[in-house]
Amino acid sequence: MLAMIVAGVLLGAILITLAYCIPVNQTNAQKSIDSLEGEGWYPSATQLKSSLDTYFHSYLPGVLDGATDGLMLEKATRQIEGNPLWEAMNMEGYTYYWHGYVVILRVLLLFMDYEQFRFLNCILQLMMMFFVAHFIWEKKGQRYALALLTSYFLMMPMAMFLSLQFSWIFYIAMALSLLICYRHTWFTEKRIPYIFVIAGMLTSFLDLLTYPLYTWAFPLLLLILLSEDGQKACVRTGLDSWICGNVVWQVGIGRMDRAQKCDTGSLGRSDVPQRFR
Repeated sequence: MLAMIVAGVLLGAILITLAYCIPVNQTNAQKSIDSLEGEGWYPSATQLKSSLDTYFHSYLPGVLDGATDGLMLEKATRQIEGNPLWEAMNMEGYTYYWHGYVVILRVLLLFMDYEQFRFLNCILQLMMMFFVAHFIWEKKGQRYALALLTSYFLMMPMAMFLSLQFSWIFYIAMALSLLICYRHTWFTEKRIPYIFVIAGMLTSFLDLLTYPLYTWAFPLLLLILLSEDGQKACVRTGLDSWICGNVVWQVGIGRMDRAQKCDTGSLGRSDVPQRFR
């Protein structure tokens, strides 16, 4: 498991470095920035041109985090100067986050702008939720599928469609959930710890501290739900999976984050000798 975490740290650093070797599409970058500036910091999901513009109101349901989306676009569209590794690790005040979303956005912005990404975001999220709900309906019945869809609608899907900040966690949780649904036999007792370590590492890599527990709790509940029926054995398996999944997920997210703070992230600090540039 330690080797997996070390490999994840190295792979994350390499991916972000390679992403900063990709040229910026200035047309799409400027269109994206203009869209965000026209909406303001905290627009409502139903009224994009009407921003609340106060940090306090950002916690209301259905409010988009335009401020953080702007930060993400700024990191993803930054012109590099010098060593790409330096640029990848030097996040100017946000060194202790991985900013792995740069790998995805830098590529997507070659072909589309922020508004087009929102449209793609909507389609992908609806498709993923449809396949998970359809599987639950087939395997467990209408009652469980309706409970799943109710929880989804309570998450304000419109806000997730339109906001980068709220999308990454959803994709990690849904991707893992789809694996659980359609490749349930992969999730043996020996493999579960490694799978949840990867989930925790991806959470640390992509997220800027939104609702990270979702990538642990939702797939794990689904895993327990789809366990073989059988009273005591099922309950015991569920509790074992819950405890084990929780511990290793925290190991994944914690150690990935700590490695960034203590090792890789230190390359972005101002006290690093000039030769590393």
